[in-house]
Amino acid sequence: MARRDFPARQRLLALALEGCFFFGLAPLGLAGLAPISLGWLMLAAGGLLILARMAIALWSSAVHFSLGRGTPLHVMATQVLIIEPPYAYTRNPMALGTIAGYFGLGLILQSVGALAIVVFLSGMLLIYIRRVEERELAERFGTAYQAYKQGTPFLLPRVRSRPTDPSV
Repeated sequence: MARRDFPARQRLLALALEGCFFFGLAPLGLAGLAPISLGWLMLAAGGLLILARMAIALWSSAVHFSLGRGTPLHVMATQVLIIEPPYAYTRNPMALGTIAGYFGLGLILQSVGALAIVVFLSGMLLIYIRRVEERELAERFGTAYQAYKQGTPFLLPRVRSRPTDPSV
């Protein structure tokens, strides 16, 4: 766990390396697994999931970099608890985006094997977040994190219904 501020140049380099892995090497690793035919609708859905993943990753990384004065990487962790969007909607937007993006890649590759790997690794990621990251955040940010945790969903954003006006 990082307990110091890193210069912007080091944080940008860390983000670039992380991006190369998550947007380059990891997707290539899924490319050769057992193909299935899902049709154009699934290809389109996969593409939308990948675009959503990219948007969430960029948004979350920008918030980590600017407001949190860190990166999503543990070696350069944020220095303040981030509760602004996208973290106001879900405590784990990066995990949500990663799972959605790799699932979308599995759809585009039309690969049962890739989809199975994504499901398995997603489960492992979520267990890690629950057991390791949440404990570390509770230690670092104390009661502020506990309050945030109680009011913000773990992974899937809460769909808020519009309040009803009793006078209408």
